[in-house]
Amino acid sequence: MSKEQKYAGVDISKDYLDIAVAESTDKWRFGNNQTGIKKAIKEFRKKSPVMVVFESTGGLEIDLWLALNEAGIDAAPINPRQIRNFAQALNQQAKTDTIDAQIIAQFGQS
Repeated sequence: MSKEQKYAGVDISKDYLDIAVAESTDKWRFGNNQTGIKKAIKEFRKKSPVMVVFESTGGLEIDLWLALNEAGIDAAPINPRQIRNFAQALNQQAKTDTIDAQIIAQFGQS
């Protein structure tokens, strides 16, 4: 019996990685630095199998993406416009980093 794939969304800013898991109350905030990325990888491994979805943010995502690749964790960058359109389709008006991470996770799952 295989485990069902989970989807984690990451809202990436200069200072933080805000993470949410689709269909879950799991949420974390880590620094967008090597220590924070290592902590995020540890949490993603607990959710295995997991697909990590994040917006392409002009380079802020590169360190995370490289670390995910090195750890063997599936990851997919998404065009920010697609995420905005998806949020609008869900009539999601509120905008916080945690909500954005949840929307990104839902987008990955869809």
